[in-house]
Amino acid sequence: MIDSIRDAVEEKTKKNVRSKIFHATVNQETIVKWRNELSRFMFLFNTQLNISANLKLNELLATFQHFCTTVTSNQPANVQAPDELPARPRVFFGRDDLVHDVVQHLLECRDVALIGTGGMGKSCIACAVLNDDYLIVKFQKHRFFIHFDDMDPAQITFATFLDRIARALGFKTSVNTHNLITKALSASDTLLVLDNAETFLDAAVDAGRIADAIDGFGARANVAILLTTRINVLPPNLIWIRLQVPGLGETAACDAFTTFYTPSIERSDLVKLLSIVDFHPLSINLLAQAAVQNQWSSKDLIHAWDRQYERSAESGDNKLNSVSVSIEISLNSPSIIRLGTTLTQLLQIITFLPQGRYKESLAHNPLLKQVQLYYKAHIEDRSIVLLDDINIEHVLTLWVKDSDYTSSVLELISDFFLTLHNYRPRPVAIHHVILKLDPGKSTGSVSCMDFLRAFPNPQRCDALVNKGMCLFAMSMLMRWTEQSSEADRALEEARVVCLQARRVGRGYLSVIDWGLGMVYLEQGNYMAAEELCRSALKLCPAMYTFKRATEVFIKASLSKVDTLRGKSTTSKECREAITILKKIQIPRLLLRCCCTAGIVELNEGHLDLAEKYFLKAQTVDGEDIEFSTKALMWLGEVTDRRFEYTKSMALRALAFEVLQKTTYHTEACAINLISIIAGYLAMEGNVERARELVIPAVANTAKHFSGKVVKASYMAGCIEMLGGDFDAAASYFQQNIDGCISVSELAFRARSERALGEIAVVRKDFSAARAHFEATSELCKLMGVPKDCMYREFRCYQLSETFYGWKLYQEDHEHKGETPY
Repeated sequence: MIDSIRDAVEEKTKKNVRSKIFHATVNQETIVKWRNELSRFMFLFNTQLNISANLKLNELLATFQHFCTTVTSNQPANVQAPDELPARPRVFFGRDDLVHDVVQHLLECRDVALIGTGGMGKSCIACAVLNDDYLIVKFQKHRFFIHFDDMDPAQITFATFLDRIARALGFKTSVNTHNLITKALSASDTLLVLDNAETFLDAAVDAGRIADAIDGFGARANVAILLTTRINVLPPNLIWIRLQVPGLGETAACDAFTTFYTPSIERSDLVKLLSIVDFHPLSINLLAQAAVQNQWSSKDLIHAWDRQYERSAESGDNKLNSVSVSIEISLNSPSIIRLGTTLTQLLQIITFLPQGRYKESLAHNPLLKQVQLYYKAHIEDRSIVLLDDINIEHVLTLWVKDSDYTSSVLELISDFFLTLHNYRPRPVAIHHVILKLDPGKSTGSVSCMDFLRAFPNPQRCDALVNKGMCLFAMSMLMRWTEQSSEADRALEEARVVCLQARRVGRGYLSVIDWGLGMVYLEQGNYMAAEELCRSALKLCPAMYTFKRATEVFIKASLSKVDTLRGKSTTSKECREAITILKKIQIPRLLLRCCCTAGIVELNEGHLDLAEKYFLKAQTVDGEDIEFSTKALMWLGEVTDRRFEYTKSMALRALAFEVLQKTTYHTEACAINLISIIAGYLAMEGNVERARELVIPAVANTAKHFSGKVVKASYMAGCIEMLGGDFDAAASYFQQNIDGCISVSELAFRARSERALGEIAVVRKDFSAARAHFEATSELCKLMGVPKDCMYREFRCYQLSETFYGWKLYQEDHEHKGETPY
């Protein structure tokens, strides 16, 4: 199954690469359900199998489906077909009474929770309920099944929870998602089935908001909710009918077993075997499959289970763990034993990692220690981190608790957070572990005198600095994942921890201020960015190493702040930073510094110098696909200003080709860049092709928790304005504003407010236009940007000159009310 999925992906990628840039029809085929993990049957501690009965049955059922959705220009941008409903299970015994009870409660629009340990068949019961004839008559097409079995609690936020429901209901984009869902639920009698609810009820962040949303949905008299969950904690403000899911009855258990295992077996012997596992459905299924695959006779089967029962009795256990025993029998089958102990070790690692691992990647790392070393060696390898981010987080969470490695693993976690921040911003669950760590314990005992000395234990200082920088990296990540308050707490704790490291730590406060300033710069908060960069410069003298390099790089960052604020500046500091970065060989920073120098000179009108820096960025040997592609697009800006439009179009086509060749064209940075390319296509008059690019880009933003993808909805709005669809444009701009507010982004929020003002002018709603333009003015003041410097980056951010309401509004202020404003 894994190989077939991977082959399909490789073939799809090859097709994309071979297609002609900008002219091929966009292929909207999407792989929507891959559940290819052998997940949580075993939890690894050293080399012992420790099997939990708290498993999910449907995690055994790896499915591979794909569907094709054709997007046409006359389709609403935010609507698609609702998700297909799952069919009634073919193998389904002994649950008719339970299904009947659930159906009766749902017919009365009461809310039901199916509660039970993993493997009890809760999802199968929910599917049977969903396909009940009476419920079909009552709810008709308004029955929705929303599964969360393919997500980890660390991946869930309020936004992703709502997006999963919205997509099941048929909404393609996340414009005002909560309102869309609420309106859809209000239309008629609706049944919502939320499968594997423990995933979002135990979410790392936003669990309270998610519970409130469920309470709100269920409060409607026409809405019935069915949850399947392994936990007893439910949203508090609904009256739940809690139904425990028991094991199967004797007859149903025997029927389920003999459906798969056809050799004759005495009924009494079969009841004896199945009673040992408490008639647990998953255990029965596992046992039957193992018996069939290994061609066990009934005598072999009885003998194997008798031996296992004796072993359990000798150990003093009164009752066997159903799943543990059934898997143990499978692992002891002749076909498995012949493969040796390596396979068992491999299974232990795979099942510890929630995302699983492709066999060729893990073949050289059969034990946990080797997996840890493998991830350590590749922690800065974007391709590995993006493929295995949840796996890596689980491994690091376990590893950092080992006091012998705490300090060094904190450095790895910082690198991990940085990669997530740059390419796949998402909430992390590991932050609770980091906050509780005492790095001093990782360096052995420290005497009282050590704490009183002016220069405390160097090892302890290093450990404290590593924790401080890890907290700082975590706060940077959180600022892009709608966790502003958590980010502030992590940043404050980072400062406190660094100060505990005395002079060594004070030097790192410079890095913290500069890094936070760069976040503010990216968010358009230019005044705050400048203030923090200047603070960082003052703290540079406290640094022990890379003092000069840090100083010139901060000054280069200030040059970028100045140029974006419309101030006259030079690339002098950037040139010095480039020289130093070449010597110390930091490709990522060197690439960014070349781009910064190019932007400064571009805004100063020095096109030859700008071109020189952007070309130099192309020669940097690094793997930062975002900035190397941006350098190509900025070269396009240079040629545009020289009126060499054919050349600029070719450069953007090349940039698009680079993005399509990478396997990360749905990541945050690629989404933004593709949206920008689409914006240029619309400016060139190719609005339909621009839509073909930007609609999937906006849809892909829902896969990310990050405010880093706000550019996509803004560019979609600009494209619709050029296409004359002002309703769609207004919807995109409002979506952009909502996203910007959630992550404190100012620049695109200001641009969207201005765009909504222009749409209001077209509609002759001058009162609304004034409100939007006033909001734009206030945001410009907050950013510290003159009103005529809102678009100091890519030219496609600017609205067409045919929209002149903003200009008239500013003239109105100068001429004291002579215009309609």
